[in-house]
Amino acid sequence: MSRLFFRWLLWAAVVMPGAVQAVAVEVIKRAWQPPVTLAGQGDPALAVARLREYVGLQRLVMAHTDIHPETQQFIDELWASLESFDLDRFYRLLPERDDDWRTMQVYGQATDDRYRVGPAPLGLQAPVPALGEFEARIRAQEIEQPKTTHYLLNGEVELGLGDLTWPSMLQSTEEALRLMGQCDAVFARDTSADANDFRRHVHAMNPALTTTEVESLAPLWAAFPDIWTLLASVGEVENLLTAPVLDGTYRSIEASFVIDPEKLRHAYPTLASHLDRLDSLLHMQLDLHDRYGRLLALTIDTETLRGQLTMTLHRGQLVPTRGGQPVLDVPPFDPRIAHDLVAHIDTRMDILGIIARVSDMDAEIRYRPTPTGARFEAAVTRIPKVQVGGRALGLVPADFINIFLPRHIDELVVDFLTVACEGNGGRGITASAEVSRPQSGKAAQLSLEGTFEGLDNFLVRIGMGIVNDRVIPDEAVSEELRQLVFDAHEAFSRDLDQFERLTLSAP
Repeated sequence: MSRLFFRWLLWAAVVMPGAVQAVAVEVIKRAWQPPVTLAGQGDPALAVARLREYVGLQRLVMAHTDIHPETQQFIDELWASLESFDLDRFYRLLPERDDDWRTMQVYGQATDDRYRVGPAPLGLQAPVPALGEFEARIRAQEIEQPKTTHYLLNGEVELGLGDLTWPSMLQSTEEALRLMGQCDAVFARDTSADANDFRRHVHAMNPALTTTEVESLAPLWAAFPDIWTLLASVGEVENLLTAPVLDGTYRSIEASFVIDPEKLRHAYPTLASHLDRLDSLLHMQLDLHDRYGRLLALTIDTETLRGQLTMTLHRGQLVPTRGGQPVLDVPPFDPRIAHDLVAHIDTRMDILGIIARVSDMDAEIRYRPTPTGARFEAAVTRIPKVQVGGRALGLVPADFINIFLPRHIDELVVDFLTVACEGNGGRGITASAEVSRPQSGKAAQLSLEGTFEGLDNFLVRIGMGIVNDRVIPDEAVSEELRQLVFDAHEAFSRDLDQFERLTLSAP
């Protein structure tokens, strides 16, 4: 993995955001309600001040990150081993020992003029990380088996989030869902030249959008003009279908965004070429369910570069559906009560013409409230179904290739997934995320952890290496990814300037 791509990951993970025509101030305030609720608990002035802190951190990370040379060398070598899926090399590169584990720790902290990343914290490490500070630990354990070797991989990250709270995160999410499900009545009545200019901007992005879709998106363009101008320069909202269901208070939502490589090529040509190379690599369908029904469906397709989200909303909350119809009399989400969810995942991968379908992969997700926030835990323990077909390079059938392999391709995939789903002491593939704010006045903290047991052999390395070669960006692509992230944050900063000028100075 290139040094530039590591820096891009750092910029994307640590920084959490991000003169205009006149429309009614109420339109701007309504569109900004989610970030105002998130950062300022409803207070616009407080939200602006805190969002300025995030913008300042973003600029520091973007322009003035110093990575300790020894740490950078380890990171480069570790990523190179993961690119080739050489788990044995990855394990032996980790510099420290802790019982049966080999480990490595990395810290990130902001000073007055630099963002420093290295193997040790600067000075005394606070028990709760400040805004933008992080501590990461990577661990690996070698597990000898009769015929092969497995490696148990574990990663943990603790990141300081600043002045956020779990209730404000929930409330801002509800506000965002309300915006998706309802048109802005004030903007709809505005027939001024300025309001019509924003409608024309949306229509120019995608002339196929309906009048209703334009009316839903134009107020957002008015409130976030620079963000939407950037989005329109890389792709388009393909549709934003909102249809009333039952008594009209339920709204069925179908939204999709498509990245357009030709648009992207103007400012980010190397990134556009990288996305072209993905071609038909992956098609994924994810359905999220609770005990009442399906809450949402997400589809991602690398051939069309399209992402699509389908859901039903009622007063700012997701509503479970069965057979496409909302399930009535379901109690609203109560963050004080534990909830169990299931993410059902079906994927289709095209690796040089060999088609691998992995279906019925279920991740069990548990939401648990905590005294200081909330915790999510996910686990995949059931081996999914696997089907393999197609022709390598469009010529050689998979069955013919199987003749020359010690195990058939589908059996190799099942072997890999069996180790992953049944390993880790029977816990399978696990991940967790916890948001907490232990003390009033202290920064909130995000804690992430993931564990995975991998099968390490030559054929698995070949397959994973082919996939990673198409997915993981090189240095030139990483540089353009960095530029895109930088451009997005700067666009957000300019939109924040507009919000502050128009709303805080308004009577």
